[in-house]
Amino acid sequence: MIAEAQQPIVGSARALSPQHRPGGVVLLVMGMMVSAMFCRTTEATTIAKPQTGHAAQLESARSIPWNKMDSAWIPQVRKVVDHPSMFRRMPVEMIQCDEDLFRCLIRYPEVVAGIWQLMGISRVSVQRTGATRFSASDGVGTTSDVQLLYADDSLFVLYCDGDYQGPLFKRRLHGQCVLVIASGAGRGQSGQPLVTTRMDVFLKIDDLGVDALTRTLHPLMGKSADRNFVETLSFVEKISHTAGENGPGMERLAHRLLGVDPEVRIGFAESCMSVYHSQLTAAHLPAVVDARYRNRPTGPEAEDPTYSGQREIAIRSATPSRPDLGARKQR
Repeated sequence: MIAEAQQPIVGSARALSPQHRPGGVVLLVMGMMVSAMFCRTTEATTIAKPQTGHAAQLESARSIPWNKMDSAWIPQVRKVVDHPSMFRRMPVEMIQCDEDLFRCLIRYPEVVAGIWQLMGISRVSVQRTGATRFSASDGVGTTSDVQLLYADDSLFVLYCDGDYQGPLFKRRLHGQCVLVIASGAGRGQSGQPLVTTRMDVFLKIDDLGVDALTRTLHPLMGKSADRNFVETLSFVEKISHTAGENGPGMERLAHRLLGVDPEVRIGFAESCMSVYHSQLTAAHLPAVVDARYRNRPTGPEAEDPTYSGQREIAIRSATPSRPDLGARKQR
C-alpha cells in the first residue's frame, strides 16, 4: 500500500510542511519553489558556507552556458543576472543520493509535489505546461512560471517569472529569478553514492521600493533560503535512502502520483528500482521482484493492498569523500 513507502519518509514532515511555514520569504521562494516542497528529515553535510560577494556573482554568471541556451531567452536572463536585487550562493551541500535519481527529481519537481499530495501535507502544486516548462504555487500567495533553459549531467539553469499577492504587501508584487544549480557525483569511503550541490540565486523585484527592502533584508531572507535549500536536499537524500530500502514500494508509489505524466512516473519508478537493485548488489542480497509490478497500470488501480513489504536494507554511514564540482558532460 501507499503507506508502506510513505511511512519511512514522513518523519516529522507534518510539523514542518510548507502549509505550516510563515510567508516571510515568499519572494525568494518564487525562485526556489522546489524548496517549499520539502521538509528536513536528515542532515546534509555542508561543504562551503553561503556567499553573497561580487566575485561569486561574477563566477556564477560566467558559468552560465550562454551560447548553448535559446537566444530568445538571453535578454530576459541578462536583465536579472546583470542587475539583481539580490544574489546569493547557497551553502554547498553534500548528500548520500543516487546521481540519476537526483537529476530526475531536479528535472521533474512535480514528482515531489505529487508525493506530498499523496501524503496530504502540502498545498504546493506543480503543473507541467511543456517539455521544459512548469507552473508552481506555494499555496500561500506565490505563483511562478518556470522555464528550464539548460540541463546537462551537472548543470541546470532555470528562469522563473512570478507574482506574490498576500498579507505581507498591500499590492501585487512581480519579479524574476534565475537559478544556477551545479552538482558533482562521487563515492564515499564505503562506496556510497554522493552528490554535492551548489545553487546560485539571482533575484530581481520590479517594484523599486520592495527592491530596496529586499537588499536591506537580505541577511534574514538569505538565512531562511539557506535553511530551505538544506531541507530540500535532505528530503531528496531520504527519497534515495527509501528507494534503496524499499524499491518496490517506491515503484508502486510512483505509479500513483497525480498530475504527473505517465512517462515521468515510469522514469521515476525505474530510477527508484535502480537504486534498490544497486543497494541489494552492494549488500550481496538477492533482489525480491514481484512480476505483477513490472508493467504497472498508472491509474487508481495501481495499488494492490495484498502486496507484502520487501526486505529493508540499512545504509551504513561513513565519513564521505568530496565529489568534484568540475567538468560537465553534455548530454
